[in-house]
Amino acid sequence: MRYVVQKEDLVYSSHRTMNKHQRRKGNAQAASSAHAAELLANSGHTLQIVTFGDCEPFTSTSLENRDADEDLFDAEIQIALRKTIKRDSQTREKGLKELRRLINEVTFDDIRKSFKHFSVLFPRLALDATATVRSNVVRVLGDYIKRLQKSCESYLKKVLPYVILMMHDSYSQVVTESKNMLSDCFPNGKYDIIIEMFKEQVCGIAINFISGQHPLLIRFEGEEAEEERFVRLASQSLQYLHWVCTQTLSEEQRNRILEFFSDPAHKRLVSSSAQVVSATMILANRITTLPNGWEVILKSAIPNAALSHLDSIDRSVGRSSAVFILEMAKANMLFRVFDIDNAVVRRLLSLISRKKNFWNHISVMLVPVIKIVLDEKTVAEGRELLERILNAFFDGMPGNVSFPNVAWVNTFAEFTEFGIWWLMNRCENDLDDVMDEYIAKIWIATKYTLKWNDKSLIKKMVHLPERIFSKWFQNSQTAYRLRYEVQKRLLNDLPSSRPLIEEVFCDKVEPVWSDFIVELLRHPHTSQKLIYNVMEKCSDDVLKHISSQIDLCQTISGEIDWNDEDTALLMLMLLIKLAAKFDKPITEFYKIDDELTSIRFLIAFGLLDKEKCCAAHFIDDDLLLIRAMRFCVHQADLKRWDILMDIAASFSYFEKALQQVLEENRYQIDQQLLIAVLNKRGRENSEHLRNKLVDLIVGQFFETEELSPEIINETVEVMVSSSMDMNSVVQTIANKIKSTNLLQSDCSGIEVATVIATSLPSSFAAYFIINSTDLANKFSALDKKYGLEIMNAQECLSSPIVKSLFNGNVENNSTLLTHLSYAIFIMSYLDIALEEQIRYYATSCLYAIVISSLASTNTVCSESLIDIRTSLNNLVNKLILANEHLMENILSECLSLIVKGNQSLCLFVALRFIANGLCMEKIEALFKASVKNLDSFGIAFCSAALCFQDTGKMCDDYCNPPVAMKYWTDCFEIVSSLKGSVNPLELFAQFMIQGRSVLEEYLFTYGFEAEEDTERNIFNCALLRFLSRCCPYVRQMDTSMRDFLCCALITSLESANTLWGQCKSGSYMLFSDMSVRLFNECAHMIDNTKDDVELASFRQDWSDFFCPTAQNILLTWFLGLSSYQENSHSTAVQNALCLSINYITEDFIRAASLPPVFDVELDLLNYDEHLQSVVIPLHTLISSPCPDVQIASLKMLKFNQKHLPVLFTRILDDAVMDNCILPPKLLIWDAFISSLSQFELLERVAYCSAMGPYIDQIIPNLFGLLPDPHLFKCEFLCGNYWNEIRSLLPRYAFRLFYNTCAILPAVVRQWYINLPRAAATICRSFVTKSITPMMWKAECDQFASRKMPNKLKVRLLRAARQIIAEYDLEDSIMTLTIEYPVDYPLSVPLIEDERAIVSRETRRKWLLQLTMFLTHQNGSIVDAVLMWAGNIEKHMEGAEDCTICMMTVHSRTYQLPRVRCKQCKKRFHSDCLYKWFDSSNQSTCPLCRASFR
Repeated sequence: MRYVVQKEDLVYSSHRTMNKHQRRKGNAQAASSAHAAELLANSGHTLQIVTFGDCEPFTSTSLENRDADEDLFDAEIQIALRKTIKRDSQTREKGLKELRRLINEVTFDDIRKSFKHFSVLFPRLALDATATVRSNVVRVLGDYIKRLQKSCESYLKKVLPYVILMMHDSYSQVVTESKNMLSDCFPNGKYDIIIEMFKEQVCGIAINFISGQHPLLIRFEGEEAEEERFVRLASQSLQYLHWVCTQTLSEEQRNRILEFFSDPAHKRLVSSSAQVVSATMILANRITTLPNGWEVILKSAIPNAALSHLDSIDRSVGRSSAVFILEMAKANMLFRVFDIDNAVVRRLLSLISRKKNFWNHISVMLVPVIKIVLDEKTVAEGRELLERILNAFFDGMPGNVSFPNVAWVNTFAEFTEFGIWWLMNRCENDLDDVMDEYIAKIWIATKYTLKWNDKSLIKKMVHLPERIFSKWFQNSQTAYRLRYEVQKRLLNDLPSSRPLIEEVFCDKVEPVWSDFIVELLRHPHTSQKLIYNVMEKCSDDVLKHISSQIDLCQTISGEIDWNDEDTALLMLMLLIKLAAKFDKPITEFYKIDDELTSIRFLIAFGLLDKEKCCAAHFIDDDLLLIRAMRFCVHQADLKRWDILMDIAASFSYFEKALQQVLEENRYQIDQQLLIAVLNKRGRENSEHLRNKLVDLIVGQFFETEELSPEIINETVEVMVSSSMDMNSVVQTIANKIKSTNLLQSDCSGIEVATVIATSLPSSFAAYFIINSTDLANKFSALDKKYGLEIMNAQECLSSPIVKSLFNGNVENNSTLLTHLSYAIFIMSYLDIALEEQIRYYATSCLYAIVISSLASTNTVCSESLIDIRTSLNNLVNKLILANEHLMENILSECLSLIVKGNQSLCLFVALRFIANGLCMEKIEALFKASVKNLDSFGIAFCSAALCFQDTGKMCDDYCNPPVAMKYWTDCFEIVSSLKGSVNPLELFAQFMIQGRSVLEEYLFTYGFEAEEDTERNIFNCALLRFLSRCCPYVRQMDTSMRDFLCCALITSLESANTLWGQCKSGSYMLFSDMSVRLFNECAHMIDNTKDDVELASFRQDWSDFFCPTAQNILLTWFLGLSSYQENSHSTAVQNALCLSINYITEDFIRAASLPPVFDVELDLLNYDEHLQSVVIPLHTLISSPCPDVQIASLKMLKFNQKHLPVLFTRILDDAVMDNCILPPKLLIWDAFISSLSQFELLERVAYCSAMGPYIDQIIPNLFGLLPDPHLFKCEFLCGNYWNEIRSLLPRYAFRLFYNTCAILPAVVRQWYINLPRAAATICRSFVTKSITPMMWKAECDQFASRKMPNKLKVRLLRAARQIIAEYDLEDSIMTLTIEYPVDYPLSVPLIEDERAIVSRETRRKWLLQLTMFLTHQNGSIVDAVLMWAGNIEKHMEGAEDCTICMMTVHSRTYQLPRVRCKQCKKRFHSDCLYKWFDSSNQSTCPLCRASFR
């Protein structure tokens, strides 16, 4: 490579170059041609292009004569051209892409000037090692030519030859780009002219490449190795030369090619890579077609190379070599080069004997070459050679398929047919011996194909003998003899020869094989499958011939083996066919006497085709079908049942038999069997049977455990296709929904009904939706059942229908189960099937709204129905609340029903729901549109339900009590419904002025004797509800209003108290409930205003006069719940009473005047009369199914802690308490735990001992109720009563377990020790994660809140879970360390004391005391530390200072002064005294000088 540049002409000048140390992050830029061009332009230097001297050397003359201006062109093109000669292939590719871009941007003159430089670079780039570079350089050349056109003609002779050579590149992309470029740039016939014009020049380039003389074969930096480059370019050149040889060549071109193969240089090609060798062989084969081609090729190294490369592992080399040898053989040139025996025959035998992969390449030439060799041999030599070749086929034969067995079989078959033909023509006298040998070899080859398990190979080898017989030995004695030999071998090798026999008879059985089949039937190793396959191929003539020799039916019957049932059924079908053909009774050969044999026979009969008619008389017996059906029903065998249904048309008595089987099994038959009957025989069955089948199928869907919508959809499709009357399906669905037990089946019945209904055509929707008449009837029934709950929850007392419902008795045994079922069903159905038309079914949506609202009332619904109610609420929210247009339609439907005179409380509930979901403007607009059709009652009803406040409404006659009560009821209910949106005190003040005086005698008293009492009770209930709403505004009331409020409470409670437990009227229950709720509101208000100075007087009056009276009544009512029947009071009253217990104090309970209740055992234990009156009812109440009652009872039990052991043990001994949400035993345990926390240590130990027998049954139950730790950390569902109840038990169990661990750690530890290992692991994990951290925090908080002795200091190492107590001894400090276990209380705390002022025995005693306290006496850590400090304090009492060291505790030994002087009675440390003796040299007392001896 020569650079025609000067040193000063470099792209980057020296002052612009940055060395390694000058480079910094941020000052380096990416390489860019545009940026480089800008630098060139700014520097004023011109960059000369780099050329390749090997392509076109610049001589000194050319340098002197060239025009310098021709090298001056666009700087960016210069940079791009420079990149194309870089070492990195990506840079070269980038340079070419930039050239393509610049060709379309720069001026024509710049393109013209740059093209001559590009044409110099093109040959190197066209032969680049990277295919993408080769593709891109062709595209760049095309762009140049298109832009320059005739201006580039002078340079095309340098580049186009290489383009033509690139058309034979090994990469298809390069080939395509080259062809496309030439065709685009030289259209209209110019393409062919270009190819022809440069043919000789390209031919010369190609010959230079394959001869290794072309200068571009030299390897440059960054390219592939030289040998790799030679292989690539030589292959490309050879392909071009092969193409050239197919075209018309000039004599000069032909001679140049032939001369190359006369040159020793061609030997390099046949010893190069496989790619070059194969291309050389292909070219040599083509050259032989040229004049004098054979002469040149035969003198070259090609023939020897071809013969030696026949066993090449490379496919292309082996195949091309084989083709060349084959062409030599065809042209009779083979033996002009090779010796027939020493070269050709030896090579053939070697190749055939070696079973390698080259068989795939040479198989096409073996037999043709053998033919040519045999033509040169005598008969004896030929026969010997054939024998050697035949044996060579089996030499070294592997037993697996690791070599090309397909090529081997094809070649062997071809050779065998040729060898037999040759021998027949040359060795006729010895033909029998030769054929025996060939048949033996064919049999060996056939057995090999069995091992290889290739059906195509087996087929080829099995039919080879018969093909030979029919071709050369047809109807000859030799053919019969050889066929018999083959048959004998087939029989002798049974059962391994079974596939061969089946293949022999794959099409039909020829008559010549009849005797063989007879022998086959008699052979002991013949399988029934083989017998069936062979017999099915026999013609009638063959069967008759076989039957003449053996009893064919008896033979077939004896071969049936039911271990392989599928094949046995085919054999039985064959037996039926043969029995019918030979007119024999089937029962003679097959006994049909039970269910299994019957079903087998009918299945085999169903396999018959055209023979069914002939065998129909075999199935005339009715019992045959009945027994078969019984078998399928008993075994639930759908597969066999389907077969029966397929052949049912053959039985005239099918329906009768099916009816008999159904009755025998009491219609309890597998559903899939019934569906199969409909699917296969639906239209043929009678209508009665079809309806019965539908009832059974649909009914079983409701009983299944796993719902399968796919099966239901398929079944419905079957019903529709069977022309079923779908009304029966609809009626069955409705009946099943009504009878669905939601508590047990978990809504699965509804899901089944929904899936079935949605599978039906949409025209059946009318059967499911609710019309106006049905809706009115349902609302009327709901009003009677749930009217009290509606009146309690909704402000609807002004509705006229209330009077008719008000005096009915309470029925708490009703639930919404039936209505919930249908509501969920209809909403699910509308959601899935009629989502787009749901607005047209407002009545059904209205029904769902009412049921959803009722189910949300805790006094109607129950905890077990939470999920069901939630499902309905979700559907209502999704389909109704989210659809504003549908809400308007439902409101219109409600108004339409009211216009018709329906003023049901359910409608009130629905209107109130709509009022909360629609904007008031739309409600008022729809109401105004309907108001003209409403009467006064309807308007009042809608106004109350929709919360319309009529400020202009006046009472017609304030002095008329009935009229006034009706007016004030309306006012109170409206204001109560508005809740916090208006101030109720305005209406309160108005009533105090206008209504109180007139209605004084009616206020707050319940009447039940006169008819007019109904209006009074309604009025009082509305007033009490209204006063409850006023309680939060008590601070704004004047004295008269407050007095009226309190008097109302007391009067209403006293009035209700007179009938408590006697009256079951709904009005009484509502009156009582409103009274209790008023107390709760008042008590809540008092608690919230306890710091309000302005209400101090009112609170005092409340505490002195009103509250005690009300509390006494409510406490009496609550305790009286235990003696009344469950349905004698409403759930609402019960819940309100439980809430009121929270406002009753412990002091009042102890002083309350209660009805006396006595118990003999408690009398003997000296329980006083009042205590018995409290605790005896609580025994019943704490076992209530209502959780509110249980919690309230527990609260009262905790008020009487030290008097409850008898009650505790009674409840703990009572085992029948399974109907409670909160287990009573746990509640009692809670009360017991709470009582222990208030006892002294000795009392606590005594109580624990008394409860010992119950601990083992309570703690396991308690632990089993605990929630998962990760679930407990999440917030429980709140905002709804029953959601809180659902989460109540796990939350309560966790709190109780924590309290147990905190108060009775030793008890929990002892229980844990006795657990099995698996349970102990679970327990420890839970305690470690959830309990111990809380207990550690509580211990730390307890240290912070407890007052410690002055000398005791406690440090808490929270991260290390250590408690360090330090007792100050003035002169020193004693330290106690307690390490808190990670699983406390399951493990005992570790206790260590660092220094001791006592003897070893005393120290051990103290540590033992602490250990016993924490381990066995349920002591807390705080109490243990205080106990330790108390021991030190007691030990230090009366201790004196040592006179020698003037300290009480020795600084080193931490001992007290113990050595006493008998004279002065002073005590000294022993160490101090010994030191004194040593220093004074005398053993006298330091004070009195008395001797210690």
